[in-house]
Amino acid sequence: MRSIRAALFTVVAAAVVATSIVPAAEAQAALPDAVLSVTSPTTFEEGYLDAPITFTGSGFTPNAQVSVDIVVASDEAAPYVLTGTSLPANSTGELSPFMPFFAQGWIIPATGGEHNSRVYLVASELAAPANGNQSRVSNQVDFTVTERVMLPAATIVVPNTIVVAGPNWGEGIAFTGSGWSPNSTVYLMLELQIDDISGAGDHLELVSDANGNISGVINPAANSDNPSPVAPGEDGYPKYRIYALEGSFGEPIRESNSVVITVTTNVSTPPTPAVLGTGAVSIKGPSSELLPGVTVEIRKNTCSGPAVWYTTTTDRADAYGAFGIGLQPGQYCIKTLNVPAPYWIPADVMFTMEERPANWVTVWVPGPIVRPIVTGALVAKDANGNGVNGVTALIQEGPCGVGGPGVWQNTTASSRWASGGFGISLATGTHCVTTQGVPAGYRIPAPVQIDVVAPSPMWITVWVASQPLEGSGDSVVPADFYSGQKIVDFSCPSCTGYTGVWALDQDGKRDLLVSTVGAYQGRRIAGFTDYFPVHYTGFEITANAHWTMTISNISSARHVSSTAVGMGDDVVVFDSPGTVANISHTGGGYFGVWSRDSRGDMDLLANEIGSYWGSVSARSPATMQITADGTWQISVG
Repeated sequence: MRSIRAALFTVVAAAVVATSIVPAAEAQAALPDAVLSVTSPTTFEEGYLDAPITFTGSGFTPNAQVSVDIVVASDEAAPYVLTGTSLPANSTGELSPFMPFFAQGWIIPATGGEHNSRVYLVASELAAPANGNQSRVSNQVDFTVTERVMLPAATIVVPNTIVVAGPNWGEGIAFTGSGWSPNSTVYLMLELQIDDISGAGDHLELVSDANGNISGVINPAANSDNPSPVAPGEDGYPKYRIYALEGSFGEPIRESNSVVITVTTNVSTPPTPAVLGTGAVSIKGPSSELLPGVTVEIRKNTCSGPAVWYTTTTDRADAYGAFGIGLQPGQYCIKTLNVPAPYWIPADVMFTMEERPANWVTVWVPGPIVRPIVTGALVAKDANGNGVNGVTALIQEGPCGVGGPGVWQNTTASSRWASGGFGISLATGTHCVTTQGVPAGYRIPAPVQIDVVAPSPMWITVWVASQPLEGSGDSVVPADFYSGQKIVDFSCPSCTGYTGVWALDQDGKRDLLVSTVGAYQGRRIAGFTDYFPVHYTGFEITANAHWTMTISNISSARHVSSTAVGMGDDVVVFDSPGTVANISHTGGGYFGVWSRDSRGDMDLLANEIGSYWGSVSARSPATMQITADGTWQISVG
């Protein structure tokens, strides 16, 4: 603590050197008729002085301007004014009564033999009176400065005290600490050490837990004003140190030990994990039949390169005649080593693995043509005939219930350009389509038996019915869709606390669909106001009661010709053309109307608190999303 006080005294003395003075009291004796008294206080604890001081004075020249100053005298520096004020004496030469002034500045005790500083109050007239009498200076009133009593030292631990030289701190410097006052403010300090003098750095403001412990990571690279670590000895920046203070920077009541952080260039950086592309390889005969029992080898770069994959296709229903792959991006060659009769070895197949999922590769094995091949697509649809992405279907040969060999498996496309389908290539005959997975908000349908007949194309439709999701309390619901594709109907009639629904993208919370206190019922479009398409992956629900949620395609929105009436949050499609919207709302909360016309242009038509009536420019046909807590009516024309 003593070194900190010394540094603080040095900094303050340097900061005020421009205004330092030798008080008149040091140059001439105070006149007996100029008397200064301090009413309160006269004792201070070391640290930053920020306290009101009240005083009285007498014996000054009537109406003279008087300077009242706190002076610090030291055996290591010239006396200087710490702080002060100026005021006029009254007609009888008195300074009382007077409002207190706030003394501000760093002070340290006179004990310890470091500075032997003396702090006192003195008053002096700023200029000689017109009558030529000597300027009066008061007596000096000394203050007592006591040392701050520090609490027992706390402890910090830094598991890794090696930092690799470079432009940043990597994952930061982790630390733990103990021995602090419970639930107290603790400042973790990171300082650059230059010849045992602390320099620039960074800090974290923390709050200890109920047991007086702290933990965290400090990473000064987040602040561009802070220095980056450099190698030992480079530019005289050899190391850093970490310590912690409880209370405040300048007036801590507890300190910790210091931990030295060594900067080095000799610590190897762990290798970055390889990025992989994923997908599957299908082995098919000339009739597009999937073939189990085929052994293949995958080689890197060329067909004579190093082998990186070796496997034999199986007859399992979930991987019939196919196998999954995960490889680094690049060129690869598939060499077929063995095939069952009556097929023969095909030519080598070169393919490119990209840094993404869904890298699909097919190896065509020559052999007899068993049956004609029919191509086409499988499409998953909801009750309104809209494609549903994220439906996984397995196609097996033979009638349903027999468990024939699987010949095709895929998932309907989950991109904003797709309509819930995938391509197929099947031999003629009876097949069974079994749905193995559906996105949230739908139920798995029963298996569908189909007869594949020539000629192509052939379309297989799997109908998936919507199913309300339900739960009680906070939940996360997975989903897979893009901006503006889904309508969310949410209801929590018994909720009493905060009720919220977030649509989540891959980075977390993205679109706040519901945010209210108490019960809620309404419908919203997820990502309706997104400027660019966003891939949503789920919903986060905050509720304290039982809730239900239905996720449906945008086509399920209510269609009207030109006028819609409703209550609360809703989605309405206006089919009639128009350029003006007449809007009214009766309620006490927020009322907003967003509109997206047939060209895709967005416009905020209403943005009010409470009841509203007005006419605004609005192009239709359009889809409108209404946020309201009361009744509303919208007419376009």
